[in-house]
Amino acid sequence: MTPTSLSLQLLTMAIAVATTVLVAWAWPRARRVRWLIRPVLLLLCAVTAFSVVGVAVNRIMFLAPTWGHVLGDRDAAAVPSGGDDGTAPPTAAPGQSRMEQFTPAPGKAGIALPVVVYLPPGYDQSDNVRYPVITAYAGYPGTPNTWVSGTGAQKMLDAEIAAHRMAPTVVIYPTMHPDPKWDSECVNAEGGPQFDTYLTEDVPAAVQSRYRVRGDRAAWGVIGFSTGGYCAVNHVLRHPDRYVAAGSIAGYFKPLPGGAGGTQDLFKGNERARQENSPLWRIQNAPVPDVDIWFGSANDDKNAMAGIREFAPHVRAPVRFTTAFIPVGGHTLSAWLVLIPSALNWLSARLAAPQTLS
Repeated sequence: MTPTSLSLQLLTMAIAVATTVLVAWAWPRARRVRWLIRPVLLLLCAVTAFSVVGVAVNRIMFLAPTWGHVLGDRDAAAVPSGGDDGTAPPTAAPGQSRMEQFTPAPGKAGIALPVVVYLPPGYDQSDNVRYPVITAYAGYPGTPNTWVSGTGAQKMLDAEIAAHRMAPTVVIYPTMHPDPKWDSECVNAEGGPQFDTYLTEDVPAAVQSRYRVRGDRAAWGVIGFSTGGYCAVNHVLRHPDRYVAAGSIAGYFKPLPGGAGGTQDLFKGNERARQENSPLWRIQNAPVPDVDIWFGSANDDKNAMAGIREFAPHVRAPVRFTTAFIPVGGHTLSAWLVLIPSALNWLSARLAAPQTLS
């Protein structure tokens, strides 16, 4: 029974119902020491109710896929380690993919957080092929495991590659937030963590040094959902020398407001930095690069649809823009699961193919 299992959800619901029955039975009978018993009964109700909500949220966001994560072990891996402890990483059987996790050494940004890596079928059977790369960002407060466990990433990628809708591709899932209470929005914060540098320079450099991947810009793309969709579009517009295409699933097109009613103030009043990290501002005011952008959403995702209606009219050459919509689903993982395969296939078609070395 894992923290994201249906059995745990049903167990917490059963305990909550049983607790409610117990409280209803005990409340009128707690006469002698009711000043003590009744607060305890109320506390039990609150704890069991919150446990139901907490497990439900975790099953949606996959913030803690293992009990190690629940107990506060931020390094607890949902996939096998990539040999950071000095041991040789496991290899996949012929025709099978594998996933591993490693933590890059601190680079320019001074950040070192786990990165999950998908290695496609055939990676371990030939050492003369270099693969294209897709960087995949989760939303906030998501983690790489929101992709790995929440979307069934390995099974999904295996299916798309086996059906030849995707080329064999290395897919990386970096950690985007320093902790669950701090949304980095993948930017270099004024006086704070430099997540743009970490994600677009340090992580790619670590991946290139560790895995057989292509280093040319034509072979790198980026994708994300919700906040990750904003990150993907922001990075492809800011770093067209590193990425050729981006896919945004229910993302937005300008950084969230800081302070009251928003997140932390990432830019501390630096309006120029805010503008430079706003895809909407860039598409309206800055020279645009030769890149491809894909956007998908459910029609009833009000914020995402409002954002695309604001952004789309300003898209201009040489940017090429593609959209896809489903009727219903809201701003939820269930809707994104419908859109992700199409986004991955579209993105793969725009990346350079695996390269066989002579």
